[in-house]
Amino acid sequence: MMKRWLFSLLVSLQVLYVIGMAGAYYAIDVFGETIQLKTAPVDPTDLFYGDYVVVNYEISTISKEKWVGDEPKRNEKVYVKVKQNKGVYEAEAVSHQRLGTKEGEVLLTGQYKGSTKDEVRIRYGIERFYVEENTGRSFETSERLAKVAVAPWGQKKIVELVDP
Repeated sequence: MMKRWLFSLLVSLQVLYVIGMAGAYYAIDVFGETIQLKTAPVDPTDLFYGDYVVVNYEISTISKEKWVGDEPKRNEKVYVKVKQNKGVYEAEAVSHQRLGTKEGEVLLTGQYKGSTKDEVRIRYGIERFYVEENTGRSFETSERLAKVAVAPWGQKKIVELVDP
């Protein structure tokens, strides 16, 4: 009797976990804010997933002048405050500590990937955008804007790539 109850509990927890993950993904659309970021895409093809576009954001490389605080270790979580400028969000400040935001500003999380003398490199985890089969070539010819939905809890996803 005890094993049956425990088995039911474990199965229920697994189902709740999967539903929670899917719910969190779709909750970004409901509770999140959509911002536009400038990109320079490249079109590779994944054998298993089909066509996708590698999206390189302008905010992936940020001037060291915008760094706040001590420089973190490689792969450490960082916060990037972006602010809208003529319809596109641009990096205002970067730190390994959570930054405050005002109206018109959004806080993105990323991963510190190192620096050069003048710039720091940040990876956001939204650098791939999957497109319909055989349509990826059309994305590699020009610069695009990425519409990115950002949830208040930091989760983000690319909604679409559009012409500027």
